[in-house]
Amino acid sequence: MGWIDVFPFTPYGKSFQESRKVFQRQVTRQGSAMFQGAQILSGLLMTTFWLYHSFAASVAMEIAYGHQVSDREDNDPYLRIADQMNDMVAGLGPQGSNPVDLFPQREVLVLLRLTPSDPQVPIFNSAMRYGFDEVRQQMAFGTAKPSFLSRNLEVLNTEGKGDNEEDLRRLMTTSMTLYIAGGETTTGSLHALILALLLNPEAQKKAQEEIDAVVGPSKLPNFSDRDSLPYVQCVVNEILRWHPVLPLG
Repeated sequence: MGWIDVFPFTPYGKSFQESRKVFQRQVTRQGSAMFQGAQILSGLLMTTFWLYHSFAASVAMEIAYGHQVSDREDNDPYLRIADQMNDMVAGLGPQGSNPVDLFPQREVLVLLRLTPSDPQVPIFNSAMRYGFDEVRQQMAFGTAKPSFLSRNLEVLNTEGKGDNEEDLRRLMTTSMTLYIAGGETTTGSLHALILALLLNPEAQKKAQEEIDAVVGPSKLPNFSDRDSLPYVQCVVNEILRWHPVLPLG
């Protein structure tokens, strides 16, 4: 499907280590603080046409590419790209439903080499290039907003590697990974949160009371309020424990 260069599917080795270094440059406990503004829930509450998926995808795309959704959902090219990627993954079917699941790994690799490319490979390649090319163009005109991609491109330029095709390809795939993975995982956690609060209304009441006491009725909680909202933090932790979006442990 064209995902061979995407960071999570890269075999361990030099390429994997370089991709991980790109992530660690920005997505650390300290580095992630610059993306807090994109994660505030005000957009979800103020814009009526946004659903969970749209909100989560918009957060991921703002972090990855600095893009903010300002038009209707169905007119935004980034949201269309996210939907295309999700359709590609969903089209694979559940584990065991695909012919490649029926053969040992070595035979699968031989089989895939003999199989024509998936017709969705051009869609994936086009989607992967869209945000990358747009951010590079914005940087050339001085209009790029701070993002995971723009900051890493600045590092490459500072190191004199702004024209290195291998490094540029790595930034293209890591940005796409952040964009795709961030949206769906956040959506899953939001769905689990709503389900948990519906099943446990007493927990919802207690969390709301804590927010009202600490923040008040005139504004939404911010990251600066986090330490003063221990019960709300426990609700978040319980959601991630109860329904992890990727139960790989």
